[in-house]
Amino acid sequence: MLIKTNWSLQMRCKFLLTIVCFIFLLPQVTIAVSVVEWPKGVTTHNPVKAYNGFTLYTPLAGNGMHYLINMHGDVIHKWNLPPAHYGRLLTNGNLLTGILRKEGIGTVTTKTSAVAAIGEVIEVDWDGKIISKWSNNAIHHDFEKLPNGNLLTLLWSKHKRPSEVLGGISGTEYKEDVILSETLAEIAPTGEIVWRWVAEDNMDPKDFPICPLDYRRRWLHANSIQYLPPDNPIFVGEEIILVSFRQPSACVIINKRTGEIIWRYGGYIPGEYGKLGHQHSFHMINEKDYPGFGNLLIFDNGMHVAGLRDWGLPRSKVIEINAKSKKIVWAFSHEEQFGAWMPPEWKFFSPYISGAQRLANGNTLICEGGTGRLFEVTQAGEIVWEYLNPSREALFRAYRYGPDFQGFSGKKLPKPQ
Repeated sequence: MLIKTNWSLQMRCKFLLTIVCFIFLLPQVTIAVSVVEWPKGVTTHNPVKAYNGFTLYTPLAGNGMHYLINMHGDVIHKWNLPPAHYGRLLTNGNLLTGILRKEGIGTVTTKTSAVAAIGEVIEVDWDGKIISKWSNNAIHHDFEKLPNGNLLTLLWSKHKRPSEVLGGISGTEYKEDVILSETLAEIAPTGEIVWRWVAEDNMDPKDFPICPLDYRRRWLHANSIQYLPPDNPIFVGEEIILVSFRQPSACVIINKRTGEIIWRYGGYIPGEYGKLGHQHSFHMINEKDYPGFGNLLIFDNGMHVAGLRDWGLPRSKVIEINAKSKKIVWAFSHEEQFGAWMPPEWKFFSPYISGAQRLANGNTLICEGGTGRLFEVTQAGEIVWEYLNPSREALFRAYRYGPDFQGFSGKKLPKPQ
């Protein structure tokens, strides 16, 4: 049966005009590119503005390969180790890396499942031979070798008084109402813990409630740690430890001698709302001749924060903070110019992991961990180098080392280009 239409001449003209416009504009429509269609390796390289050197990265939950690449993405050295979380180079040229526990996301000494369970941190030489190791089944996320040869790290621990923990989604604790807490620990190569800091013994729970949109399984979920000696420019004369707590979206500085929290930024309390959204990689720019020395650099993942949305997604940003004034002195966000290949809905966002590193020329190397993308930006926000992990695996963190890096002394490396 035919259905008669009674279109006016005006309606017919509008319809024809719409069809014509669609035909002519169709070639100009940008088709969103899926992650599997993204380019691989180096997509952008401005040799004049980029900081030439070598970049170290480790595919997360991969086969244990640690890659050192040049500015063109060529692998110039690699370590074939057991599956690892991430690695960093020491000034003696050795690699410090956290080995993932064989069962992956399993149980720690608390008998409760936990994420990023490392279990053992090892130091290996240029050829992969183990020089030192620190073992503890509760190690997770981050670690740092101290000047005395010990390891500073994070340990999962069972909260002694879980009923004190505030915030989060009700009823989302582990079985038997277990909530994990944090213990900061200094571990000798023998495995002995020579210093420890237990969170619930040094923090007021009212000051660190869990994000109201998150689970109550983990109270703080620390994800980065940094030690600074007494000659640090923030609290002169005191050994301090910088820690990022993901669940309460807060970064703190702890006096190692007293255990007191002497500095904080962010959280779900009056005056701190909305500053951070489940951030990672909180550290001081520690190289005295680098632009921003003494400032604090944070990769803010941007989860559960209002006002950071675009294309219906939360967005990440990197912020540099003056430690004394707590004012943001520099920032990079998705609003900056990205490569033409990238669809707008993907511009700079990682809901988890990730990090940022200040470089000698003032640029910042950013690890957008969830997508496996590394890129270097200038102070003006220009992207001058970009690299996408060819294996498509996520990256917890990455580091750039200049050709004059002390750890390269005596190593046969090609000149950076």
